[in-house]
Amino acid sequence: AHSLSIRYFNRMFVAMLPVLILFMSTLVCFIGIMPKLRSIVWILLGGSFVISYFGRLIDLPYCAMKISPFYWFDTVPIHEINAEPVWGLLTIALVLMVIGFVGYRHRDLAQ
Repeated sequence: AHSLSIRYFNRMFVAMLPVLILFMSTLVCFIGIMPKLRSIVWILLGGSFVISYFGRLIDLPYCAMKISPFYWFDTVPIHEINAEPVWGLLTIALVLMVIGFVGYRHRDLAQ
């Protein structure tokens, strides 16, 4: 039974990596473009948590629940990881990271 729980833990960890990368790249984007607003990432993270864990309790429509990146991986320990949302989140994260790096470079050169 021990190896089974490790397998589920590893699968959940791999599934949550794109979500972690998405929030980190959002922070990079805010730091690069609007550093004073970087705390908004905490609001986005908290909002995603509330939508994911309490959305069904407060009867949110599914289109509203799909806003949270955690929604796309809610069945992961039981089912396999779907590659489409992974690539979608990683693409958005890459775009945000590039925007943040470019914004930081231009902001740094302007000062």
